[in-house]
Amino acid sequence: RNGLLQKQLALDVMQTHLLEMKRSEWSRDDLEALWLTGQGSAPSLTTGSRILDRLESLWLSDPSITSAARSELARFAARHRWLLLHSSLRQAPLGCLRYAMKCVARNPSCLAEGMSYFGSIVRSRINSSKGGRRLPMPVWMAR
Repeated sequence: RNGLLQKQLALDVMQTHLLEMKRSEWSRDDLEALWLTGQGSAPSLTTGSRILDRLESLWLSDPSITSAARSELARFAARHRWLLLHSSLRQAPLGCLRYAMKCVARNPSCLAEGMSYFGSIVRSRINSSKGGRRLPMPVWMAR
């Protein structure tokens, strides 16, 4: 019950923020898809990518955002694209491959965020499998 209330409040806050950004109306279904995508539980690869593209186009078209904020938002978007890929990989492996290639072709710096994202997962799994003992990581995985 509390989880449902928390989710409804999160959707309300997101709606308010998106309206302030660009006076953009988002349906409740789209807001829920955005929330789920951010949680790593996108309804599908197609829905998640459409929602992330829509959100990214909002901040890309906002001239008031500073270059530092744009860089941070680009990293945020790239990380969520990799999260979407990770969560969709078992359902749509070929779709994920096409989507990853599209993301990297559109924004090559997205690859660095993907390496960081998947590197953190690998480090976490290695550490947990060894009882929390830290193992040496390859140089390319060090952040």
